[in-house]
Amino acid sequence: MKEIFEKNIIKDVLKSKRTWLAVLVWVAFVVFMFLGNRDVFLFADKALPDLFFVLLLLSGVAVIFILGCHTYHYHVKINVQNNLLRQREKMLLKINQEARLQSDFLNLVVNSFPHPFYVIDADSYNVVMANKAFYDFHNLRENAELQESRCYELSHHFSHPCNSADHPCPLIEVRKTGKPVVVQHVHPDKMGNPRIVEVNAFPVMDEKNQRVKQVIEYNVDITDRIMEQKKLAENEKRLRSIITTSPDAISVIDLKGNIVFTSDKSAALVGYDHPSQLLGKNVLDFLSPENIEMAKQAIENIASGKIDQDTREFKTLRKDGSFFFQEVNGSVMVDENNQPYAIILIGRDVTQRLKTENDLLALNKMLKEQSAILENLNRSLEQRINEEVEASREKDRMLALQSRQAAMGEMIGNIAHQWRQPLNTINLIIHDLAEAHKHGELDESYFQNSYNEANKVVQRMSQTIDDFRNFYRPDKEKRVFEMNKVVEQSVSFASAGLTASGIRLQLHCNGSVLVEGYSNEMIQVLINILNNAKDSLADSSNEEKVIAIQCYAENSKAIVKIENNGDHIPDDLLEKIFDPYFTTKPEGQGTGLGLFIAKTIVEKNMQGRLIAGNTEKGVCFTFEMDAWQAQES
Repeated sequence: MKEIFEKNIIKDVLKSKRTWLAVLVWVAFVVFMFLGNRDVFLFADKALPDLFFVLLLLSGVAVIFILGCHTYHYHVKINVQNNLLRQREKMLLKINQEARLQSDFLNLVVNSFPHPFYVIDADSYNVVMANKAFYDFHNLRENAELQESRCYELSHHFSHPCNSADHPCPLIEVRKTGKPVVVQHVHPDKMGNPRIVEVNAFPVMDEKNQRVKQVIEYNVDITDRIMEQKKLAENEKRLRSIITTSPDAISVIDLKGNIVFTSDKSAALVGYDHPSQLLGKNVLDFLSPENIEMAKQAIENIASGKIDQDTREFKTLRKDGSFFFQEVNGSVMVDENNQPYAIILIGRDVTQRLKTENDLLALNKMLKEQSAILENLNRSLEQRINEEVEASREKDRMLALQSRQAAMGEMIGNIAHQWRQPLNTINLIIHDLAEAHKHGELDESYFQNSYNEANKVVQRMSQTIDDFRNFYRPDKEKRVFEMNKVVEQSVSFASAGLTASGIRLQLHCNGSVLVEGYSNEMIQVLINILNNAKDSLADSSNEEKVIAIQCYAENSKAIVKIENNGDHIPDDLLEKIFDPYFTTKPEGQGTGLGLFIAKTIVEKNMQGRLIAGNTEKGVCFTFEMDAWQAQES
């Protein structure tokens, strides 16, 4: 190869124009020197100078050829090296392209990871590379510079590496062991919400494979999985608690009837100390022989998918040989392919229930025999009940009548008090007319004035009679009325009697309060309470006797309060004052029906409430019922 290479060099040198040009220049130089310097040489023999120039010419040509060969040799080497460099550049370019493609592919793969993936410098804790999921999780601008960001600053917002028992630093663990590690951490997401992540860390060794240079980590958010596991654990705990505390016996059998799970209640029901003593046994072994075929059929029906559940009663044997009757509900359990794989049994001891049912059947038979006798007795009882109901209704009517008659007596007294002054006024007008006639002063004008004055008095007396008659006219239907006007009318009926007894009335009605009910019955209630207050004040030692009446609306209620400054009612009597025929007055002076009738009207007829109580000033009766506007809304 070397000889071929050298022959090629000689041929190339001989073919080179530059070589022959150098030879010609050298020959010309030697000739010029020879011709111009022949007399310079002092050689005796003239042949020596010629020989010298020939040798000089030949040595120069030889030197030219040798230099040409060396020059061409180096030139060839340089070309070869240039070719090798060009080939290497092409190879490096190809390698770079492949590396770039591999890098792009690797970046594509890494960025396609749904979990944060990043590389950490093992010495500085700086994040040197991360994928898109990492930027998204930490709310970072994509392709942001991470070289100055330490992993613990991004993951935990700490100023130092995490290395607690709950949060061991995966980088530290990898540096210690040189092996991959998996730890659980709590990392805040971009919204600041804590997320449970599984950190997988892998070591990247240096060239000598002596120390960890970098650590590759990727995080898997397992918050939902942990939550589901907690829910499953809680559900399992709850289920076990239900099974443990359930009064029913719960068991699970395979499709052949073998017991694979049972509760404490199931074991105790058949006389065993612990559920483990029943595992592996067949449920058919605990049944009375006459029930085995029925149980086999039920298991087959459920196992084949013919039915989802079945409920039957079995005669069940205990460990000691005794038996009891058990009601068992069997339900199929299916796998993810909807194929039956087990049966859950829920049983309960129904021995007592069956005994009770049998006793009930016997009792029902006896009851049927007695029903005929009772039916005849019921017919007679129904007639007697109707008679008693009618008698009770008549009694209620009599009580109401008595109360109204008592009120009528009070009312007549009030009318007498109200008419005493008008009658006196009319008497004075008549006496004045007689005197005027006697002295000749009775002219048309004088007579007309006296007549008008007397007529006004008569009209007021007539209005009193109309009010009295309207009060005793029964209300047949409920109607909407103004509570303040009913209060004012009741006061007008009772005012004369109260004034005669030296009682001062204070009336305060705030606005118009509408209610729906029976206005005349409401007047009767108010008059009864006013009369009761008047009687109470009659026995009071107070110098100033006052009855204060308030009428107002509050919280969609119409409220009337009648308070007197009489003596307090003893606590043991407060609960009795609304009882029928109860009175604190001497015998023969009270019926004991006024407050009873008032409470009956308010609470039964008006659907309201009437209560009594002691106050700082005396005794207060409070009546309240729904305001009509509130009912409409």
